[in-house]
Amino acid sequence: MKYLFYILIFGLIFPLVTVAGETQIIDSLQNHLQRAKGAEKVMILIKLSELNRSVSLSDCENYAIRAINLAEKIHSDSLAGLASKSLGVSYYLLGKTPKALSYFKKGYAFFKAANNKKGISDCVNDIGLVYDAWSKYDEAYKYYKESFEIEKELKNEKGMATSLLNIGNINYYRKQYADALDDFFQAFNHFSTINNLDGIGMAYLNIGVIYNQLMDFPKAIEFLQKSQDIYSKTGDVRNLSRVLNNMADIYSEHTKKYKKALLLYDKVLQMKINIGSKVGVALVKNNLGVLYGHMDNLSMAETYFRESLKIYNNLEDKSGQCLVYYNWGLVLQASGKHKAALDKYLRSLALAKAIGLKEYINDNYKNLFKSYAALGEYGHFNKYYNLYETNRDTLAEAKLKTQVAELETRYKVKQLIKKDQNLEQKSLNQLRELRRLYVLLTIISLAFIAVIIALFFYFRLKRANSEVKNNKEQG
Repeated sequence: MKYLFYILIFGLIFPLVTVAGETQIIDSLQNHLQRAKGAEKVMILIKLSELNRSVSLSDCENYAIRAINLAEKIHSDSLAGLASKSLGVSYYLLGKTPKALSYFKKGYAFFKAANNKKGISDCVNDIGLVYDAWSKYDEAYKYYKESFEIEKELKNEKGMATSLLNIGNINYYRKQYADALDDFFQAFNHFSTINNLDGIGMAYLNIGVIYNQLMDFPKAIEFLQKSQDIYSKTGDVRNLSRVLNNMADIYSEHTKKYKKALLLYDKVLQMKINIGSKVGVALVKNNLGVLYGHMDNLSMAETYFRESLKIYNNLEDKSGQCLVYYNWGLVLQASGKHKAALDKYLRSLALAKAIGLKEYINDNYKNLFKSYAALGEYGHFNKYYNLYETNRDTLAEAKLKTQVAELETRYKVKQLIKKDQNLEQKSLNQLRELRRLYVLLTIISLAFIAVIIALFFYFRLKRANSEVKNNKEQG
């Protein structure tokens, strides 16, 4: 009965989230917390922790730790795992990755004790995300793969698709674009099987990113626009900002539509600030530095690079630092400031070697020999030119084109670009139906409460009348 009550309470409260706003929801949950007990109380504490992520870090931590302690007290390892994982996510979103890793591992231990395979898979995946953020791609890949195998065992389409997206990202970082594209197409198929609109949008986004890397910009824009359509309709600001950022990259880097790129970057920057994404803010500021470099405004470019680098330094994000130094070098090189550019390239190269970013290693070699040639330092020119040629694999480039062509045939990419309108409309109809159901539940719950109150006063009034009547008869 207790669990049924918990389900009903959350079924009634959650429809009010979109109507009343987060502050009222927090107040409502805090009031209900006073009366709640056991598992129900743990779940309310977890929800309060999550609602406070962007409001108060101390409250977010406090509620989560209370949830973990209470779950342990009632001997529920699964709930303790859920609370630990939730706090890990909060730390991750706030850029506190060491703490995030600690709580993901605690969650893993609790779920392991409960033999909760889904919980184990989720924590393993989240551990992978932390190593991914630290650019430890071999470690991240290992955890993502483990998560995928568990989800496959559970026959969980959404779980498999999510793991494939993460595996694809690692292949993207390794510049294994054909493998990444294969992962993303597989993820799309899994999400399509269950009509998961958010997942389909993410698959479109990642496929668009790969086509951008393959210099096929029309296809990249096609897939990014599909993703944009979905996230605009669902109101997912975080992922919409990612889509718009990638579109702005194409306008900035390849189609030279600088004004359009600037408008998008400014919009994305505000979105990243609003959702509290420090990594997102750092990336957009880096991109604005690149854009102002293209617009021959070196002063503004360097201002944005400094701001971006400061955030990445605070986050201890070496891949972000490597990216900023590399792009800063490109802008300085294009401005003819070759000595200053060499300093940035050498810093980027050192970071790339330290964390194993192969693509940046060779890209830095290429730009180093160009600047040394411009400065007439031919000894250094020969050194980095030879390193670049040794690492450059033209056969691999030809093989990549063949692999991509085979993938496009297998996944019927031409048809994929044209289709999916019905699938997207079906998923949107399902979302609308859910919203209507939420509204209906809210109305029913309010009516139910009104009836209870009316009955309470009716019987109270009836009893009062009866007492008055009895007193008169006795008098």
